[in-house]
Amino acid sequence: LERVRMPRCFKHDGVIQAYNEYEAIGQQILRIAEVSHVIRGSRSPFADEAYECHYMLAACGVLLMTDERVIHARLPSSKADAKKDSCEIQWNTEWENIKRAELIHLSEAQEGASQTCPLVLHLAASVETSSMSSILSLGNKNKFTLGVPKARAADIMRTIEMLTAKYGS
Repeated sequence: LERVRMPRCFKHDGVIQAYNEYEAIGQQILRIAEVSHVIRGSRSPFADEAYECHYMLAACGVLLMTDERVIHARLPSSKADAKKDSCEIQWNTEWENIKRAELIHLSEAQEGASQTCPLVLHLAASVETSSMSSILSLGNKNKFTLGVPKARAADIMRTIEMLTAKYGS
C-alpha cells in the first residue's frame, strides 16, 4: 500500500485537529531533520519535540519551530538528493536562549534589490555558539542574522515572539 497523504500533525497539546497538509509537511520535515541529526547511534535532540510551524526560505532553506527550539535547515536541492530523506541542520537554538528578535529595515535602494529581509535573533550571552560560529554575523556570538522572505517577514517575527514568550524562560 502506498500512502495517499502524509500523516496528520499532532501538536504539543495532543488535540486532534482537522487535517492540514502544510502542517503535515512541516512535521515530515522535522522527522527528516531528526533522522539526519542522529550522530553515531546517539539520540537526536529533536526526537521528543512537537512541531509548531515552519516557513520556507530561499535556497532550499526552512525555518522549523518546535515546542523546544527553532531550527534552520537546508533541504535537498534536487530530486536525486531528496530520495535520501535527509537535510542539513544549519543551526538550532532553544527558545530560552533567544532574548529578542528584530527585523532590520533596509533603505529603499537595498529593499528594491532584495527579496529577503534581515531577521536578527539576539541570543543570551551564555549560549554555546561553537557549532554556529561560521554563520553568526560579524563575529558577534550573541546575534544571528537570517534572510527571510519579505512577504512573510512580519509573520515570522510574530511567530518567533509568540513562541519565545510561550516556551522561553
